[in-house]
Amino acid sequence: MSDKLFFQFPNSTDKNTEDFLVFWFYVTDEQILDSGSQPINGLLEIKQKFPTASIIVLVPSSDCLVTRVAIPSSQRRQQLKAIPYAVEEQLADDIEEIHFAIGKRLSDGKLPVIAVSRKKMQEWLQILTEADISATSILPFSGLLEAPIDAWSIYQLDDLFLVNQDGDCWSAEADEAAMMLNLSLQKLSEENKPGLLFWSSNEAPQWVLELGLNLSEQRVQDPRHALLARFDRQSPNLLQGEFEIQDDWKASWKIWRRAAILASLAIVLKFSLLGFDYYRLSSEKQYLQQEITR
Repeated sequence: MSDKLFFQFPNSTDKNTEDFLVFWFYVTDEQILDSGSQPINGLLEIKQKFPTASIIVLVPSSDCLVTRVAIPSSQRRQQLKAIPYAVEEQLADDIEEIHFAIGKRLSDGKLPVIAVSRKKMQEWLQILTEADISATSILPFSGLLEAPIDAWSIYQLDDLFLVNQDGDCWSAEADEAAMMLNLSLQKLSEENKPGLLFWSSNEAPQWVLELGLNLSEQRVQDPRHALLARFDRQSPNLLQGEFEIQDDWKASWKIWRRAAILASLAIVLKFSLLGFDYYRLSSEKQYLQQEITR
């Protein structure tokens, strides 16, 4: 049995306001068994209610860039050096102020990437620290939405629409989503236009039909439930690099690493000296035996 506890942060990060409510969902075997909303100071109570659950924090999509980039290098260090310059034009802030997280290479050869300001990451982690919550994953809400290579996906959650365009994931209300998608379509030739998957508990709205794409409607009873059930542990996790979770043994290793290295060198040196002495004594023994025989 796999149980997960999702905490969904609101768009505002001002935790001192009365409307800063965190939505939470307890999911077991892809079924939502319990849910609700809680002020930030009540998250520990929810965590204690489900002590064995992995905690996944969903942050606002509007604060993150979710995309895919083509980086030929297979070395992670080289990938991290190249990615900031590959997405620089899509960022409002300087790349020095941005935290980048990457996932595993996809079947089309591209790397999934999430970019977010370090300031936002620090704000979210500060909220979790004050609530005494340790998350196993942090990712934008739109990062839960998948799409096939030859189609776009739109997922309706109340008045919000999550969109996945060839790995570029974002969210917006109807008017903004329609405008952005139409601008994207104007750049495509007729033969290169994708199909469209629309997920909702209702029929597709008029603006979706007016996109003129080959539409496939996917009806779901509970859109939020169906989306949370799609969480993949292989999804890019913002908790990497400078924000990586440090296990207790890793922290201890950092403290004792130098002593361990010195001890290892001393052991290697000791055995090297023993080996040299053995070789010297063996040579002397052979020489004495030759002398005795002579």
